[in-house]
Amino acid sequence: MKPPTREQIGEVLFSLAQGTIGVEEAASWAYGWMSREDVDIDDEVVWAALDTLAGADLQTAPGVYLHGREDFESWLVNFRRQCEPHES
Repeated sequence: MKPPTREQIGEVLFSLAQGTIGVEEAASWAYGWMSREDVDIDDEVVWAALDTLAGADLQTAPGVYLHGREDFESWLVNFRRQCEPHES
């Protein structure tokens, strides 16, 4: 099975930042990919984004989330920046 593409990661990050998917859904989706033994994720940008998304539902207290909309927007901006071609 092929790992998620950068485009798919971007879509999940965008949806999370827009509030069209919840933190639990985003975190579960990302963790599901990271925990698969039949998928090799060799793209460091994809792996880092999945790792970040997997923590989207972290809580500081019951029902109090560590991350919010501003964080998710920042994650999206950072991800898009990492996906830009770099000039040598």
